[in-house]
Amino acid sequence: MLKRSLGIAAVVGTVLLAINQGDDGDPTEVIGKALIAPLVARLLDGIRTGQTPAPSFADGLRAQAVLDAVLESSRRGASVSVDA
Repeated sequence: MLKRSLGIAAVVGTVLLAINQGDDGDPTEVIGKALIAPLVARLLDGIRTGQTPAPSFADGLRAQAVLDAVLESSRRGASVSVDA
């Protein structure tokens, strides 16, 4: 949990830094620079080095399964299991 919390803190910090540095353009640009750019950099590094970047496709698939379960739980008004 601590690792995930630090990741979220880093993202929030990056977004706030971009805003404080005068990047007052489109908010999606700020978010894209803070969230997407580092992931693309890791992906390209993984392609260059032959290493599987993190997060991996499997990580994304698990995250999507959780998001789908949250949506289904909201629709049902009940708990929904997430397959591992």
